[in-house]
Amino acid sequence: MLRPEVGDFGTISKETGVFEYDGSIYSDEFAEEYWSDKPRLREKFAPVKGSRETMIIIKSSSVRQLDLAANPEVTLASFAEASFKATWQFKRGRGALLFLTEPCSLSLPPNELLKKLVKVSALKDRYLVTSVTKCPGVGTGGGLNGKWWSQKGTGVFKHGGAPGGEDAYTPLFSLKMIRKPLISFRRDSPPPIREGDDLWEDVGQPWGALGDDGNEEEIIADDD
Repeated sequence: MLRPEVGDFGTISKETGVFEYDGSIYSDEFAEEYWSDKPRLREKFAPVKGSRETMIIIKSSSVRQLDLAANPEVTLASFAEASFKATWQFKRGRGALLFLTEPCSLSLPPNELLKKLVKVSALKDRYLVTSVTKCPGVGTGGGLNGKWWSQKGTGVFKHGGAPGGEDAYTPLFSLKMIRKPLISFRRDSPPPIREGDDLWEDVGQPWGALGDDGNEEEIIADDD
């Protein structure tokens, strides 16, 4: 399975939630078909790299942190010696918890590029990867640099770390799709004019609300 990269486009499988790759705006094939201008997209609109953070912790609404003690100056090289402990409470029996060590983001440059891409036919009804978050270590549980610590309760605890601090994981990415044009049925109230990033909208998960069992809840129509 390919890791999503900034500039990739495709669809999302509703069954698995996996991004299904169709192509990349930075590929030679895309340039030959849709971008004959010089310089090419990779040179003129290269992805923007964000600053590297120490750690990001992402949790679902049903997970509550009870205590945390960590050195705020910890670096990847000193993770093995770092003191890191946390207690998490999973309410209602279900929840999700994700740790990212030394994450760094890459994103498409704003405004001008997305304004140009909205005219590309290959991107109609496709999702565009506008940002990714990469990191050398991920985990669910507690601990650092491959020595993750987890105990108490039941569930699945997984973790991993790349040697040498390589950004081997892409646990997070953002998707956008071209907005449908607004239609106004009132002559005295024309639809607003959208430009740049506003020509695109964020893409959410391809499934509806999930129940406590993790399955999609059935929507029952009201006959009234």
